Amino acid sequence: MSVTRITTDAEFRSLPEGFVFNWFGGKDPIRLAADNKLHKSSCGWVKKMNLSVTKLYSADLKEMVDYLTEKVGEENKKWSRCRFCFRKGN
Repeated sequence: MSVTRITTDAEFRSLPEGFVFNWFGGKDPIRLAADNKLHKSSCGWVKKMNLSVTKLYSADLKEMVDYLTEKVGEENKKWSRCRFCFRKGN
């Protein structure tokens, strides 16, 4: 398994079960965690997205979190999990 960049709309619209990272990047430390979001691929927000910003995909949550921590930075400072699809009970 690996973390891959989603490059085509067809690929994006046919994702299997897994996790999608919406990577806005940016330099504003206040907005980083709020904008750079990790979602489940089944999340309603993912269905509303397009490829105007970088998207990453992994079938494995631990692999994705490890990748983001290494490449993007600390969770809740540089990125965060979607509060809708990662809420308790989901």
